[in-house]
Amino acid sequence: MTCVLNKAAATTNWDAGGIESPVAKLVLSNDDPQPSPCYAVLPLTAKGIIYDKKLTEPTQSVWNCNPKNVVHLTAAQQPQLNAL
Repeated sequence: MTCVLNKAAATTNWDAGGIESPVAKLVLSNDDPQPSPCYAVLPLTAKGIIYDKKLTEPTQSVWNCNPKNVVHLTAAQQPQLNAL
């Protein structure tokens, strides 16, 4: 079992075959979870859910992956988020 977990932990840029935003490095615990910097805009319309390439401005496949997409909160902001 350790061999399987070590192999999984060594995986980089995992994307579930393209259906998930890429994960730079898989982690095996919640000690230091990091959000993905990738997103895709999928608005709900009368025709259903569509991919909006113009709003997404993709940088990697269909995803917009930019480290600036992740917002880091200060210690003072965290309680406000928790209250939502």
